[in-house]
Amino acid sequence: MSIDYKRQLENELKQAKKFKHTDQKIIRTFKELINGALPLTKNEGANIHICSFFLPINKKTKSIYLIDHIKAKMWIPPGGHIENKEHPVQTVIREFEEELDHKLTNEKTRLFDLSITPINRPWHNCMIHYDFWYLVEVEKISFNYLKKEFYQGGWFDFNNGLKKISRRSYQEIIKNLFKGL
Repeated sequence: MSIDYKRQLENELKQAKKFKHTDQKIIRTFKELINGALPLTKNEGANIHICSFFLPINKKTKSIYLIDHIKAKMWIPPGGHIENKEHPVQTVIREFEEELDHKLTNEKTRLFDLSITPINRPWHNCMIHYDFWYLVEVEKISFNYLKKEFYQGGWFDFNNGLKKISRRSYQEIIKNLFKGL
């Protein structure tokens, strides 16, 4: 793992330190993973690896876009595994196009939280995800979501979107985001 790549990831963690709502223990655990000797990505064979979530949001309509994920069996924001030496924002850009069939151009994208999520699917080489969470401000358009990964996708006002998300820790992350908007 190159020093420059680790430095890029640490710069993202420095941004997260500024967030009052982000648990400092999570930041320290992220930093330990990044500075450790283990590989950081799924395509390098790591079963504990880094990922990027992105939450499409339309501030005018106060709505968010969520997907009903086939493997996760729940409504969550879109996202994906970070590839080898890929910056988390590059993952957002790549996954946005792959999963929602929309190429990001000038949309505002910013980090708003971190999470560590036990996955426990060893048959998929996923045990724990270290998630970077990004907000992506977009127009409220009908995305052509990836049918092989998602049952469905859609825009929801903030409150109904929160109700759709069953994972409590994800609800808390999005609630904290709403407080800052």
